[in-house]
Amino acid sequence: NITVSGDYASGIIVQSVGGGGGVGGQATAWGIGISSATGGSGGSGGGGGTAKVVQFGDAGTIATAGYHGTALLVQSIGGGGGVGGNAKSTSASVGLGISIAHGGSGGLGGSGGSALAYTNGKVVTTGTDAAALVVQSIGGGGGNGGLATAKALTEGVPFDEVGNTVSLSISVAHGGSGGNGGNGGQASADVHDGSAISTSGDGAAGLLVQSIGGGGGSGGDSTATAVSKALPKIFSEDKDDEDAAGKAFNVDIDFALGGAGGSGGHGGQAYGHISGKVATAGALADGMLVQSIGGGGGAAGAGKGTATAVNGSVSGTLTIAVGGANGGGGNGGGKNAQDPLLVQAGLADGASVATTGLGSRGIVAQSIGGGGGSGGGGTGDDSASWALTIGLGSTGGSGGNGGNVYAWNAGTITTSGDDATGIVAQSIAGGGGTAGLGTSSLTHTKAKQDANSDSSDASDDTSDSSSSKTTTTNYLSVGTGAGGGGGTAGFVSVGVASKGGAVKSGRIVTTGDISHGILAQSIGGGGGAGATSNSSSSSKPDVKMSLGMAGGNGGSAEDVLVYASDISTSGFASSAVVAQSLGGGGGVGTSSGFAVSSVDLRLGSTPNQNSGGGTGAEVTVHVLDGATLKTAGDSAHGVIAQSVGGGGGLGITALGTATTANDDTVSGVISVTLGTDTSTGNSATTQFGNSVTIDHDGTITTAGTRALGIVAQSIGGSGGFLSAS
Repeated sequence: NITVSGDYASGIIVQSVGGGGGVGGQATAWGIGISSATGGSGGSGGGGGTAKVVQFGDAGTIATAGYHGTALLVQSIGGGGGVGGNAKSTSASVGLGISIAHGGSGGLGGSGGSALAYTNGKVVTTGTDAAALVVQSIGGGGGNGGLATAKALTEGVPFDEVGNTVSLSISVAHGGSGGNGGNGGQASADVHDGSAISTSGDGAAGLLVQSIGGGGGSGGDSTATAVSKALPKIFSEDKDDEDAAGKAFNVDIDFALGGAGGSGGHGGQAYGHISGKVATAGALADGMLVQSIGGGGGAAGAGKGTATAVNGSVSGTLTIAVGGANGGGGNGGGKNAQDPLLVQAGLADGASVATTGLGSRGIVAQSIGGGGGSGGGGTGDDSASWALTIGLGSTGGSGGNGGNVYAWNAGTITTSGDDATGIVAQSIAGGGGTAGLGTSSLTHTKAKQDANSDSSDASDDTSDSSSSKTTTTNYLSVGTGAGGGGGTAGFVSVGVASKGGAVKSGRIVTTGDISHGILAQSIGGGGGAGATSNSSSSSKPDVKMSLGMAGGNGGSAEDVLVYASDISTSGFASSAVVAQSLGGGGGVGTSSGFAVSSVDLRLGSTPNQNSGGGTGAEVTVHVLDGATLKTAGDSAHGVIAQSVGGGGGLGITALGTATTANDDTVSGVISVTLGTDTSTGNSATTQFGNSVTIDHDGTITTAGTRALGIVAQSIGGSGGFLSAS
C-alpha cells in the first residue's frame, strides 16, 4: 500500500524525459564591400524513453489526500528543441555594398516514447485536481528561429567630371525557421477486472490518457536596411543644399524574409480500457478522458525592409518584406489521420463508470488536430525618388487533421450532474474540444439553493441594489478557425470498431440537464461542444452564440457511425443520441442562465471573400433490436443525426429561473440566423451535406415538451437545429 497526504503529493511518478537541445551560437559580421553572418542552428531535443507501471496479482491501495495529488503519473516526454542563433551583418563600402544575414534554425523537438499503465488494485484520491491515473506521451516543442539583421552602408563613387556619383546597396535578411514539434508516442491505460478507482475532488478525473504533439517553434524576425550616401554631400558644408556639386544616383535593394514557423507534432495512439469500476464525485471530473492532440503550428516571423537615401539624390529602391510561412498544426493521432483506431476508449462487460458532479462525463474519446500558426507580417519603408515597396503578410497555418476515434460501452455508465454526457466521441480538425459550463440556472443543487437563500437574507442590506443596472455580453463561438485552411476530421464510431464489426452493447443513464447519452462528432475546421451561462438573477446579459467557421477554408468531416443500446436521460435538453458530421466547424452550443435579456444564435459559417467549403459526411445511427432509448425532459430528443456542410450544428437555449431550468413563458428573447451569407465568396456552392440514415429496430420513448423521436438532417450551405419555446 502507498498512502500520502499533502498538496502535490503523488503516490507513484514514473518519467522518461529527453534532454533539451542546445542553443545555436550567435553570429556577428562586419565587412568592407560584402558581409555575411549565419547564426548556428539549435540542437534537437532528445526523445523520451518508455515509461511503464504494472500492477498484477494482489495489488494494494494507492491513496492521496491533497490538491493536485495524482495517485499514479506515468510520462514519456521529448526534449525541447534549442533556439537558433541570432545573426547580425553590417557592411560598409564604396560603390557596391552587400550585407547578408541568416538566423539559425530552431531545433526539432524530441518525440515522446511509450507511456503505459496497468492497474489491478485500488486507487483513491480526495483532493481538487487529483486525478487517479494520468498516462501521457508528450512531444517536445520546437525551438524558435534566430533573428536576422542586415545593414548595408554604401558611399557613392564619381563617374564623371561633374562629380555625379553612383551607388548600389543590397541588403538581405532571413529569419531562422522554427523547429518542428516532436510527435507524441503511444499512451495506454488498462484498469483490470477487480480494480476500483475513486476520486472526490473537482477536476479529478478517474483516468486521463493523452498523446500530445509538441508545438512548433516560432520563426525568427528579419530586418534589412540599406543606407546610401554621396561623397559630394558628405564633404559639403551644407548637407541639405540640393545645389551642391554633383548628383547622387543611388539604387537600394532590400529583401527581408521572416522565418517560417515550425509545424506542430502529431499526436500518437491513445488507448483506455476499463474492466473494473471507476467513480468520481467532483465537478468537471470525467470518468475516463482519452485524447490524441496535435501540436499547434508556430507563428511565422515578420519581415521589415528600410531604404534611406541622402537628400537631393536621384534614388531608386526595391524593398520586399515578406512574412514567413506559417506552421501547420499537427494531426490528432499519427501522421496519417486515416490510420485505423488511433483513439480508443471503452468499458468491458461488467465494468462501470459513475460520475456525480457538474460537467463530469462518463467516457470522453477525442482526436484533435492542432491549430495552424499565425502568419507573419511584412512592412517596407523608403525615402526614394522612385520606389517599389512590397509588404506581404503570410496566411495563417492550416489546422491539423483529426484522427479516427472509437468508443464503446459493454458495461454501465451513469452520470447525475448537469452537462454530463455519458459518452463523448470526437474527431475535430484544427483545434477544438469541449468547454466548461459555469454555474447557472442548470445547476439545481443544494449549493444553488443556499446561494438563493443567502441573496434573500442579504436583500435587507442592499436596498439600493435594485436601482443599479449591469449590462454585459457573453460570447460563445464553437468552431471559428480563421485564416488558413481547416483540417479534415476523422471517422468516429461508437459501439462498433468498424462497419460490419462486432457490436458492443451496454447501458447509459444520465439524470442531469443537457446530459446526452451519446455525443458523436466528426468536425472539420474546429469546433466541438461549448457552453455559456449567467449565474446572476439580477444582471441581464446579452448572449451571442456562433456555430461555424469565421473565414478561412472550412475543413471536411468524415463518417459518423453509432450503435445505440439502452439509454435513459431525465434532464432538460438531454437527448439520447446526438450524431454529427459537420464540415466547416460547429458542434453543440449551449446558452443557459437567469434573466437573459437576449440570445442571438447563428447556426452556420460567417465567410469572407476567401472562404472555401467544408463538406459533411455520412451519418448512420443504429438503434439495436431490443434496445430502448428513453428521455423524460423537455427538448430531449431520441436521436438527432446531422450531416451539414459549411458549419452549424445543434443549438440549445435554457431560459432559466430560480426554480426551473427553462421557463416556457419567456418570449421575445431568442433570434436565430440559419445558413451562410451566399453573397460573400463561393462557399455556399462548395458546402454539401451527405446522407443520413437512421436504422431503428428498438424502442424510442420521449415524455417532454418539444421532445422529438427522431431528427435527421442533411444540410448544404450550413445550418442546424434549435428546439426552443
